[in-house]
Amino acid sequence: GNYPTGYDVYLDTVDGTTLVSDNQTGTTYTPTLEPETTYYWKVVPYNAGGEALDCSIWSFGTLSAAPPQVAISEGSGGLNLVWSALPGYAGYHVFASDDPTNWPDTPSATVYEPQYSIPPGTERHKFYKVQAFTD
Repeated sequence: GNYPTGYDVYLDTVDGTTLVSDNQTGTTYTPTLEPETTYYWKVVPYNAGGEALDCSIWSFGTLSAAPPQVAISEGSGGLNLVWSALPGYAGYHVFASDDPTNWPDTPSATVYEPQYSIPPGTERHKFYKVQAFTD
């Protein structure tokens, strides 16, 4: 018949030619992915007649992880944003905006500890977003 009896799954960060699951009969594969990474993948179905030819290679990118439970605390110089550190990240970008649906491309600050002191004199009605990064 023309229907697949199995699949070979290829996935990597270079060109999608690394076999990560062979002779798979199910139609799902759940990899462990790194944040801020572009992946290339393809699925090659096969049956008794052989493997499908010229299967396309696709790509997707992962986003950076967001620190959990960002909170505001009062410090000696004003207000601070604090959050739980995420293992494996180099630091955090802090973004400030007047509109939570329109964030700037450039962060207001880059910090390497899980906290940020809001500068004195900053408008009281700002929205903040914290984004972890690896390098």
